[in-house]
Amino acid sequence: MRGFLYSHFHAAAESPQAPLVFVGCGQREFGDLSALMVALFWRNAGLRVVYLGQDAGGADLVEQARLRRPGLVALLVADSARVRALSRVARDLHALPHPRPIVAFGGPIFARHPELQRKVVGIYLGDDATTATWQVRRLLGIGRATGPDR
Repeated sequence: MRGFLYSHFHAAAESPQAPLVFVGCGQREFGDLSALMVALFWRNAGLRVVYLGQDAGGADLVEQARLRRPGLVALLVADSARVRALSRVARDLHALPHPRPIVAFGGPIFARHPELQRKVVGIYLGDDATTATWQVRRLLGIGRATGPDR
């Protein structure tokens, strides 16, 4: 499945004028299929996507966001043990000077335990890649974003 998603991700065309976004898994998160699927959906939606892969949080990510200035950074986690690290990275991204990226997050743990969404400073993307795509289009003001089921 990973190979299929990677091949489609790399085959999808990117517009050089489109907003830049980073997508990856939080620190010590190694199940990357959800993040890769979101990256593919977003590239197909016309965004310039840097796929960060597994274990992407931390100081290196914050530094890359400072240097490359993406419009949005999205990290996905699957386990409640990763939420604290995600929260730290989100705070560090929010501390960047303007223009700082929109910080977004997702993952199955937030659907199962919605109360965890309040622990992360950022925007919850929803439960699936389609909803996350609708959200990112709305947040970045691109294209038609009338609702996640349209």
